[in-house]
Formats: sequence, C-alpha cells, structure tokens
Amino acid sequence: MNKIIIALLFYAANAFADAQVSQPVIDLSEDESTSEHIALAVQNYYKHPNPQQALNLSLELMQQPVFESKTQARLNTWLWSAQILQQQPRLTKKWCKSLKKSKQHIDIAPIFQFANTSAAKRCLKSLTLSDSERETLAQLPDLSAPLEREVLAPIDLDMLWTTFFATGNPQAVHKLVDWVANYDVSKQGRFNDTYAAAVWSLNANIYQDVEIRKMVNEYVNSLTPQQQQAVKTSLQLSS
Repeated sequence: MNKIIIALLFYAANAFADAQVSQPVIDLSEDESTSEHIALAVQNYYKHPNPQQALNLSLELMQQPVFESKTQARLNTWLWSAQILQQQPRLTKKWCKSLKKSKQHIDIAPIFQFANTSAAKRCLKSLTLSDSERETLAQLPDLSAPLEREVLAPIDLDMLWTTFFATGNPQAVHKLVDWVANYDVSKQGRFNDTYAAAVWSLNANIYQDVEIRKMVNEYVNSLTPQQQQAVKTSLQLSS
C-alpha cells in the first residue's frame, strides 16, 4: 500500500534541510491501517468538519509514537486541536473534561494555551501542573495566531499547513504561495531551505488534493504577471 504524502504531523519540515528529500520522519508501514486512517482523517477534516471526530482524532494523534518522539509532531498536534477550539470555543468545556480524563495534563495544556480563548484559559487554569511544567509551557512558541507569524523557517510552513487542515482557511495556503511568488533565490540564500520546503509541500498537496490544487490555481491567477511566472516555474499547477 502506498504511503500517504502529508505535510502535517508525520512529517517535520525542519528535517528537509538535512535530508534534502521528501521522505517521512517515521515509517508509517509499521501499522499502515491505523496510521493511514489517522493521516487521511486529519488531512481531510477541513472538508467535512465534525467536532466529535476532531476530539477523537486529537486523542488518537497523542497516542501515536511520533507524538512522544518528535517535538514538531507535538506542536502540530496541539496547534491542530487549538485551531478547532478557536473556531468553536463552545466545544472547549467538553474537550477539557474529556482530555483531562484521558491524558496527562501537561500533554494537553498547550492545546488550550494555543487556543487562547476565554474558555480555553479557564480550562488551562483548571489543569494540575507542577511549577516546572508551567515553566515548560511558558517556553513554547506563541501559536495563538499562526497566520500572523512571519515565515522564516520550515517550522513556520508546518504551522500554516496545520492551520489549513484544521480550519480550511485559504489564507494559510495563500501565504505559502506568496512565499514562493516573492522569493528571490539569488538574494535570500540563507532561506533557500525554507523555499525548497515550501515548494515541495505545495507540490505534494497540489498533487494529492484537488481542492488545494483549485485553491492554488485561483489564487495564482490573482497575482501579478511576475509573481505568476515565479510560481509557475516552481509549482506543478496543471489541473
């Protein structure tokens, strides 16, 4: 069975600079039926959002070995869940109660910290955390508004894809396209790895998701001729 190409959770974009190839950080073939089910559900959630499914997926994601072994996978999992709670804060009380029963509080606290709504703050306050755990939380990046983050490194690309797969907000994809459209390799060499990762992740998702392909094509048509040429040189935009 073919492995699913997904620029979220099972891939760490910051490994791109080291590997220089588009390969998974972990081998999903160990349990393809489970891992592919989760990957597909996360990747397609934005098309048919379902709050109960989202809660179940969050729990499943936190049970995956990669959640324990990869920092980026944890950040992506927390942000994906947080973005859903930002959109639907009324779900927070139910999520808080369910997650508190199922997981260690330090493993779920970042979800509510990143959601950063009044309901999420109440849940965060209710969690039992040690002083060292609260210090760890304070050291996490501010991901309450991922679309406002400046794209500097592959990790920022991960944040955009995670946000898109949780919310379907086209601004996340537009920002990725903008990075490619406005990038000058000859003048911005120190960001070449980020550029390469942006191109790869866009091409991977354009190839496998017709909705993303349509979204990218429509947005590219709104750009200036110079930007369109830059994008079409790098991306595989055939319909």
